[in-house]
Amino acid sequence: MIQKVNKVSLAGHLGKDPIIKTFDSGARRATILLATRDTYQNSVGRSIESVQWHRLTAWGRTAEQIEKMLHKGNFVKLEGRLHHYKINMGEVGTKTYYEIVVDRFEMMLEQQRA
Repeated sequence: MIQKVNKVSLAGHLGKDPIIKTFDSGARRATILLATRDTYQNSVGRSIESVQWHRLTAWGRTAEQIEKMLHKGNFVKLEGRLHHYKINMGEVGTKTYYEIVVDRFEMMLEQQRA
């Protein structure tokens, strides 16, 4: 039987400092933007670099650690799960958002460029 797995692993640079929100209940959320790079060859063999931006959130103790340790420009590896939710936009319809909920992260030494 095939197990269903929802796991995301990314390594990249933070685009800005984490945004921390504390709710009335005392729960804390950290939101971060992470840039990852991908390089591929186009049809004429030229190397093209593509940058992708990812929205990640963390809750509780992980959010507190992110607040203390991470800053714009840090190179980090994060693991978590893909989460989506919908927001009703009225007459326009609904909009679906995707984010990665962080379970763990680690600071990395700056990646060596080839």
